[in-house]
Amino acid sequence: MLRYVIQMEFRTLRRDRWAIGLLILLGALVAMAVIQGSRWQREQQEKLLTVQKSDDSRYNSLLQQHVRLDQSAQPPRVKDDPRITMEIAQQGRIMTLPPLDTSVLAIGHADLLPQQVHVSAVGNESSLWNRLEIENPMNARSGRFDLAFVVVFLLPLFLLALTFHLLPGDREQGIIALSLAQSARLTPVLLTRLAVRGFLVWAVVAGVALVTMSFMDVPWLGQQNLWRIGMWLVLVMGYTLFWLAISFVANAYASNAASSALMLATAWLAFVVLLPALFNAVLVRVCAPPSRVQLVSAMRTATRAATMEASKTLAEYYQDHPELRPPGTASDEAQFIASYFATRERTEKDVAPVLRAFVEQVDRQQELVARWQYLLPPVLLDEAFGDLAGTGSIRHAHFRNQVRQSLSAWQEWFVPRLVQGSVLKVTEHDAIPKLVYTDESKGTLLRRVNSAVALLAVMTILFTGWGVARLRRVK
Repeated sequence: MLRYVIQMEFRTLRRDRWAIGLLILLGALVAMAVIQGSRWQREQQEKLLTVQKSDDSRYNSLLQQHVRLDQSAQPPRVKDDPRITMEIAQQGRIMTLPPLDTSVLAIGHADLLPQQVHVSAVGNESSLWNRLEIENPMNARSGRFDLAFVVVFLLPLFLLALTFHLLPGDREQGIIALSLAQSARLTPVLLTRLAVRGFLVWAVVAGVALVTMSFMDVPWLGQQNLWRIGMWLVLVMGYTLFWLAISFVANAYASNAASSALMLATAWLAFVVLLPALFNAVLVRVCAPPSRVQLVSAMRTATRAATMEASKTLAEYYQDHPELRPPGTASDEAQFIASYFATRERTEKDVAPVLRAFVEQVDRQQELVARWQYLLPPVLLDEAFGDLAGTGSIRHAHFRNQVRQSLSAWQEWFVPRLVQGSVLKVTEHDAIPKLVYTDESKGTLLRRVNSAVALLAVMTILFTGWGVARLRRVK
């Protein structure tokens, strides 16, 4: 019986120009999204590679100059001399967040968040993120057309357009009454027809995406990428089944095709547009960060107070760090360096409560998103796509944490030498902390993605059960 239903459904779709046109349009949108994502990925890789090469070239040039000066036995100069610790500490190094090959799956917020940071021993945490990439304001405002947008926003519309009329259309044509008279069961027939159409939509999205990736030379078959692509396919399948279950409920309740279309349009508007927007508005209202004006004002006040009481600030600094106090009478340069770091440390202590409030509010926002996103499948799916593509907020937060750790490591290594006025040796370059980003483990990422798959499965089962219960009462 079900094999006959599947054969008839394929025959119907082959003769349905509307359905064929929708599938072709969906394939074109998927291909366009993959091409856009691939071009953005290539631009990011080239830009970050250029930045990294330039930084490595600059640092290697300083190292070679250091070797030549050591061999010449010239005394250290005050400026432009790599033997002076301040020269290396000020110039710093660049730390980058490398894009993954799978970033073609979802650009996310990666075009807004900084992917490179300048770390130096004389900087502070608040100055790390001031050097942001220059991006087209129109792109920043409207976002980019990527594969995640096609799947999260447009895929449900194509599914609903292909399935809204299945049972109501049969009911309007009198086929339902004939089927019931022959003791046919509506539930397996409708589920089979929905499954056929849903599989075709999923196959178009998956097939066109993979073919276009191959055409754009995206190495999705690589060992580090294949499991991410596989999990992406599973997520798309889960999302497809979720919307098929919603369509199943609408078909079970609607008396005609128009009412079914209205129900499904309302469901799409609620799940994809209204509820995420409402959730974001509540999130901003409940977890609004402190005023940035307040932060800037606090930093200026703390800096002014620390500068006006420079001698007292320096005395407190030496009291907290007695190992940095130079023997005898310090030179003017050493006094200036010690006063600078003393002022910075006091400023950071005074501003710490305001910065802590910012961090706590951001952490609270992330906690609420992680807790309530399970009620919003589109939000959950978008976060999961970002995880697999390496462009999500969690990976960038992981990057920020490593940048802070690298900044602390640089300061711990350089500040004692700067305050004590020691000369940097060639052999010490290898001991300078390296600025290399390390991704989180595969198991941690898979746990988050698997939770998204599990939620989609649970919601699909719930909606399917709702529709089955309704069809049992159909006479």
